[in-house]
Amino acid sequence: MALDAVRGVAALLVFAHHTRYALFVEYHALPGRRALWLPAYIVSAAGYQAVIIFFILSGFLVGGSVFRSLDQHRWSWKQYLTHRFVRLWLVLLPALALGAIWDTLHFFLVHHSASYGGAVSQRLLEPGVEKTLTLPIFIANALFLQQIPLHPVFLHLFHIHRSTFPVFGTNGALWSLSNEFWYYMLFPLGLFAIRKGKKAAHRVLSALLFLLVAWFVGKDILLLFPMWLCGVLLLFLPRRNLSHSIRILATFAYIAGFIGCILWWFQHPTLSDILLCLITTAFLWVLLSAWQRATGGLAERLARGSASFSYSLYLVHMPVLYLLTGFLAHDALWTPSISKVLITLALMAVVTGYAWLIASWTEFRMDTIRGWVEGKLRRF
Repeated sequence: MALDAVRGVAALLVFAHHTRYALFVEYHALPGRRALWLPAYIVSAAGYQAVIIFFILSGFLVGGSVFRSLDQHRWSWKQYLTHRFVRLWLVLLPALALGAIWDTLHFFLVHHSASYGGAVSQRLLEPGVEKTLTLPIFIANALFLQQIPLHPVFLHLFHIHRSTFPVFGTNGALWSLSNEFWYYMLFPLGLFAIRKGKKAAHRVLSALLFLLVAWFVGKDILLLFPMWLCGVLLLFLPRRNLSHSIRILATFAYIAGFIGCILWWFQHPTLSDILLCLITTAFLWVLLSAWQRATGGLAERLARGSASFSYSLYLVHMPVLYLLTGFLAHDALWTPSISKVLITLALMAVVTGYAWLIASWTEFRMDTIRGWVEGKLRRF
C-alpha cells in the first residue's frame, strides 16, 4: 500500500507542476505577501523530482520481476518484452493519438480565434511545437526515441533539424518514457553480461549489446540510469521489522528532505538529484519494512486507486490541460487567489476524470490484454 501511495502522489506532483505552470505567474512575479503562496509554489515545482521517484520505483518493480523470472528458471526475452511493450503501449498509443487531436484543436483556436489562447497559449506553445505533430515523430515517440541524439542516419529519415528527437506535440511528459524503456533494455543486458553461470559467448554478446544500446541512447539518458538502479538495490537491502511510529517519522523527515532537494536544485541540480535519490531509496526501504497486511480501509483504497491509473494520468494530462487553460485564462497568467485556486482544483478534477476514463479502457484492462497478446504469440 505504501508504494502505491508514493506512486500516486508522484503522479499528482507532476500534474500539479504542469497545471501551475500553465495558469499562474512565476513566484518572483507575485505582488505583496508572496510568502503566503510559497508552500504551494514549492509543491508545484516538484514535477522533475517526482519523475526521479518513478525511476526508483520502476527499478524496484521491474528489476524484481527480472530476478524472480531468473530464480524460477522461466526467464524469456519474448515474455519480458511482451510484458514491457504491452504495459507501455497500451496507454502510450492512445495518449499520442488523443494528444494529436487536442493539440491540433489548440493550434487551430490560437491561430483563428482572437478570444482564445492569448498569453497563456503563447507561453505553452513553444516555437515550432506545431511542427512536431507529424507521423514520423509520432512513430519515433511510439518507439521511445524521444530525447535520443539524432544520429546521421535519422537526420535524413525523419527530416528533423534538431540534436535530439522531440516529444510529440505539447506532451512534454513523454521525455521520461524513453528513459524508462531503454532502462528496461539496459538492465537485463548488463545483468547477463556479469551474471555467473552464463556461457561466455552469451555474456560477451550481452555486454556488446549493452554498450551498443548505451551508445545509442546517449549520455543524458545514461546519467539517470543509476537512479533507476537504486530501485534494484532495494531488492538486496536487508529488511527490518520497523515499527509504525518509525515509518511515520521517516515520512515527515522525507518530506522535509524532499522540499530541501527542490529548493537546492535551482543552485546545484546534480547534487540535488543525487541527494534525492539517496533519501528516496532510504525512505522506500523504511516503507518496505511494513510486514503487516493492509486493512482494506479508506487509506488503502485511496492509495491503490491513485496508483491504479497514475501511468494514464502521467501520459494523457498535458495536451488536454493546455487546451482547457486557454479557455480559462487566455488573456493573462493568473495571480494566485482563493477563487483562482478553487477553479484550478476543479480543472484538475476534470482532467483527472478524463485520465481515469482513458485508464478504464486501457490500464485497468492490462492483465486481460496482456493475456490475449501472449495467447496470440504462442502460435508463433
